[in-house]
Amino acid sequence: MAENKKKILEMVTENKISVDEAERLLKLVDEPETDSKVKKSIKYLRVTVKPSSESRSGTDVERVNVRVPLALIRAGVKLTSLVPGEVADKVDAAMKE
Repeated sequence: MAENKKKILEMVTENKISVDEAERLLKLVDEPETDSKVKKSIKYLRVTVKPSSESRSGTDVERVNVRVPLALIRAGVKLTSLVPGEVADKVDAAMKE
């Protein structure tokens, strides 16, 4: 980043850019990178269920560690938007039973 700042200042001394333009460029150079690269690289949702300290009293308790693809979650959300209201109510009632 220091090289970019030097180049911007050199451009000002050579009258290639104005001081206002240099200020805007320097602000852009100083800003931290956005999380857009991180968001694009996330492909899975990890679900981890750990046993509580109460359930460890002599019983066999397993840990759950599941990786769910985000594409599957997105598809499920889109699919639920296609389900009619009456059917959704019946499904909810069945799940509560």
